[in-house]
Amino acid sequence: RRGGTKSGYHMPTKVPETLFSPDLPKKNLAKFLAFVKPLLEEVLHYGLALFGRCVAIEGGDEDLPIVFVFRHLLEMLDSVTIQLLECAPAPAALQLRAMFEALLTIEYITIDASKTNQRAMAYLFKMQRARKRFYLSQDPTTPQGAALHAFIADDPYSKEWKGADPKLVAERVARIEEVLQIPAMQAAATEYKRLRKSMRDPDWYAFYDGPTYLGALAQMLTRGATYRILYGEWSDRTHSADAVDRLLMHDGAGNAFARAMRDVTELNSAIEFAIGFAIDASRVMVKHYLPTQEPDFDRWYREDISPIRNRIPKIQIHRNED
Repeated sequence: RRGGTKSGYHMPTKVPETLFSPDLPKKNLAKFLAFVKPLLEEVLHYGLALFGRCVAIEGGDEDLPIVFVFRHLLEMLDSVTIQLLECAPAPAALQLRAMFEALLTIEYITIDASKTNQRAMAYLFKMQRARKRFYLSQDPTTPQGAALHAFIADDPYSKEWKGADPKLVAERVARIEEVLQIPAMQAAATEYKRLRKSMRDPDWYAFYDGPTYLGALAQMLTRGATYRILYGEWSDRTHSADAVDRLLMHDGAGNAFARAMRDVTELNSAIEFAIGFAIDASRVMVKHYLPTQEPDFDRWYREDISPIRNRIPKIQIHRNED
């Protein structure tokens, strides 16, 4: 807000405590948070150490989507942990959605060793196609760049957009083309062309007679319940589709009000899903890359994680509402 101070601003703006009081839930749940914090951190730290061991194993291109999607999942877990310890479970749903998709990716690529290379290359093929499309769109002299410029022309921010150096774009596209010429990528390209006859832009997991949409992939991996019951809700939140239904509340007298920020209603479930997705992904990584260490993983989970996970207190919330 503009004001008459030397800096030109008056700070800070005061917010009604009924709308935003971030310290209150942390104070009320101090013992709970102190209980779950070491558990969340241990799951993250174990995963990062596991990532380090897997990266150190000499492998081929097929390992890239496995180990780096796992790394992505851990990054989402880190973000979820930060939000949960700040008593902000509602926005953590966005990262939980990403963790779930990452888990499906890791499981699908590794579940059948005879198809791991083929599925990994399908993933990389789609990634390289997306990179090529992006770089071409940054060059205003290409058809893709002209299409982007026309699409954003009426946006006020389009004046700030500057195309990339055509020479730089050409160099990067040339490198991508080199990658796309390797035999495994050519095989994926052939499969992509086959699928394009019946699908507009097939996802990588649809290649070679795979599931044609994410729900089918989840069901194939016996995670249909998570997809059908939870993923849709998390997706709605990502796209703001649940804002009114989730945030508009009514008290016992029928008066309407907005749900407070840092509402902890979903704290228990968010913790459970974050731990569950990370543990399951770590288990897949151990089985795929370090099978002789599966007994050590089982021991770690049985002795260090499960006893605490099973004793996480259940938060009781009482409201006067319809």
